[in-house]
Amino acid sequence: SLGAVQTQLKNPALAAEAASGLLSIAEVIYPWHGSEVKAALTELQSAHPPPALAQRAAALAARLDQPANLALGGLATSPDGLEKDGDAGGDRAVIDGDPKTYWDEADNQKLYRLRVRLRERSTVGFLRLTAWQHHNYAPKDFEVLCDDQPVKTVRGATYSNNTLAVAFPPVPCGTVELRITGYYGQSPAIRELEIYEKAPAN
Repeated sequence: SLGAVQTQLKNPALAAEAASGLLSIAEVIYPWHGSEVKAALTELQSAHPPPALAQRAAALAARLDQPANLALGGLATSPDGLEKDGDAGGDRAVIDGDPKTYWDEADNQKLYRLRVRLRERSTVGFLRLTAWQHHNYAPKDFEVLCDDQPVKTVRGATYSNNTLAVAFPPVPCGTVELRITGYYGQSPAIRELEIYEKAPAN
């Protein structure tokens, strides 16, 4: 679809509409097709789009320079067999990109497991967790596993503005799992689990 719209940029009668369509597609697919989107944006800029579209293209180009959140488009599951708790949105809520939704399970359990199967095998070296609330219903003690191999142990997690950064030596993997044994509050609720190759700039 991106390529089809891109060919219309050279048609003066359709250029503005094509530029708008190209950006709409690119803004959705860029996390998985960065090189194709970069090439399309370069061609778009040479077509001299209207200022509003040029601004959108510049904003997207800036995002392309950041590492992609590999959790987006993945599949979240809870192999612990526990049911969701309260107003929790289920497993998918933890990687849906929406901080208003969250993952949470039955209170006061000894072990919580949250697994994300990535859309494709990737190099992973950084996680960012946004808890349900700062040091309240948040993971405290847990192990990070990549393809079932431990890569990082966290004890007494200290959050900053309700966010926890977890870095470890980059490793290729297809699944990332948290095995949570300690938590603030009555359970380790998580609003978003972001997975990266390296730490993003912000």
